[in-house]
Amino acid sequence: MSNVQQSLIESIQILAGERLKNINFTKSFTGIVREVNGLRAIVEVMGSDSECIIPQNLASFIAKDDIVIVQDISNTKSQKILQGVISSTNKDMFHIYDPVEDKIVSSIEQLWDEELQKVIDVVFEIE
Repeated sequence: MSNVQQSLIESIQILAGERLKNINFTKSFTGIVREVNGLRAIVEVMGSDSECIIPQNLASFIAKDDIVIVQDISNTKSQKILQGVISSTNKDMFHIYDPVEDKIVSSIEQLWDEELQKVIDVVFEIE
């Protein structure tokens, strides 16, 4: 490969990298609540503690040792918000918060099989 070809490839990679920096998207992670203080929580995410915002409508559902869904809303790791929780105190409850609707859009307490007329046991596993 000639020097001109190599330089062209490097230039394209630099331009593509700069364009990717300007793309808006968010990332979500799972974590474990280590501490709750009002509408803030310290959550362990991938081995590091992060301060997260707790939305008002989820505040009464979040407690120490809960597994939570954390969304990095600015994609800079500087502003994180809790979007859902798998409660450690109420193990049969799971909530999903929709920030656009500003409300919990899904809650699962138990699953019911209409045909069998009985509760279905479900185990959530998050990796």
